[in-house]
Amino acid sequence: MIHADGFKDGQCMVMVPPAGPMPQPGLYGPVVPAAPAAGGPSFHDVDCPLEALPRTGSVSGRIVDADGMGPVAGASLKLIDAQGKEVGVPVDNGGGFKVGGLPPGPVTLKAEATNYLTHLQPAEVKAMDDSQASVVMHKRPKKGEVEIAGNEIKIKRQIAFEIDSPKILTDSTGLLEEIADVINRNPRIKRIEIQGHTDNTGTREHNKTLSEQRANSVRDALVSLGVEPNRLVAVGYGQDRPVAPNATPQGRERNRRTQLMIVDQDKGGAALEKKGTGRVASCGKPNAAMPF
Repeated sequence: MIHADGFKDGQCMVMVPPAGPMPQPGLYGPVVPAAPAAGGPSFHDVDCPLEALPRTGSVSGRIVDADGMGPVAGASLKLIDAQGKEVGVPVDNGGGFKVGGLPPGPVTLKAEATNYLTHLQPAEVKAMDDSQASVVMHKRPKKGEVEIAGNEIKIKRQIAFEIDSPKILTDSTGLLEEIADVINRNPRIKRIEIQGHTDNTGTREHNKTLSEQRANSVRDALVSLGVEPNRLVAVGYGQDRPVAPNATPQGRERNRRTQLMIVDQDKGGAALEKKGTGRVASCGKPNAAMPF
């Protein structure tokens, strides 16, 4: 039997209780019963070793393609612990994996494959438990939606959020992975300002707060995808920097946007991916689910 104190039963002292009433304490302490008569209770002293249960856990799951949910051919997997140490994890032909003997705590699974965007999947190791993790990888787009143009990382479609919320919709996972991939492949970009912008619907104070929260959500997502935190700063501008009149629905859609502005880079960094004008403009077609 396994007890809540984390130990497993061994052999312990066994007492066979007497048939009659138990002896009562005497004046000078407990009464020690005399040796029982034939057929009475008996006592046996035996060894009682205690064996500590292992305080480790495991993580298992599959690496799958985001489109068809089938296995990703040739995928490699690494497990990164809280101290940043990487350990290779074997992956079978069906994309399955399992790694055990892990101390409890957060870990990150880093999956890589040819023609796929690098994917980082967080997981939580629990003692004496097998945590399940599904690693979903997106193909590297043939025609990318992210490019460097002058002092801006332009995105051809907007990062989508829940209505009036900083929560990023899962539809934008692939786009965020592509943004992180572009940043990580361009180390000369030292610092990026993630700008949140809204239209003028609602109060100025609410719009400012919402834009800050959304900018921080994007920053957190990019950090979770392997971008170094000191390369990213989140700023919310609310409704103060429109790129179109707020008089029409189309204009308000353009003003609801996230922009990624390069504020520090090594010399020549502006031409790493593609030369551009460096003007501040809307980043592609905004998502209709973003009211502010």
